[in-house]
Amino acid sequence: ASQVGDEARHNEVISRLLSEKIGTLYPVGATVKCLLDELLSVEGYEMKTLGMQTLFEGIAMGVMDLLQKHTENDLLRTVLSRVQQDEARHAAFGVLTMRRVMRDASELRRNKMEDWAFSIVEALDANQELEMLRMLCPKYDLDPEFVVLLPRLAANWAELNSQAFMHTVVPNLRRVGLITRRTESDWR
Repeated sequence: ASQVGDEARHNEVISRLLSEKIGTLYPVGATVKCLLDELLSVEGYEMKTLGMQTLFEGIAMGVMDLLQKHTENDLLRTVLSRVQQDEARHAAFGVLTMRRVMRDASELRRNKMEDWAFSIVEALDANQELEMLRMLCPKYDLDPEFVVLLPRLAANWAELNSQAFMHTVVPNLRRVGLITRRTESDWR
């Protein structure tokens, strides 16, 4: 219940910041919307906790940390810092819950959750920048496919691309036992 209140406050403050100070508010991308719909429709609290508190909260923290480190806007940096405090508590709840779930889960159930977690992160990783750039690039008369290709040619692309996931998601999945020898090579 406290998380619902936190999320409503986050939506309000970030929406207001974007619309009043930055001037542009974009809708949720199709990939994120589809994955959120999937998370809301899965059976049982375990999968919802894994999806929302462990994956989405973790990715949000990673993205906010990157934005906070690279922005020169003091107001945005302050807002992100305060939102991250709540998100860290939500992710910690997910870790504590998933530790208990994993301790009691059968091997089949564990493998299902491990594969599902990987598929969610893989879908976000594969579509995150292209979806956003398809929306923004035409506004600046740029080809989104070309803009996506450029950073991928960088020698340190893998490191740059993994920062949002390595901040919280991957360490937390390791903590709860959802990255194992069976799937570790996929994660790499």
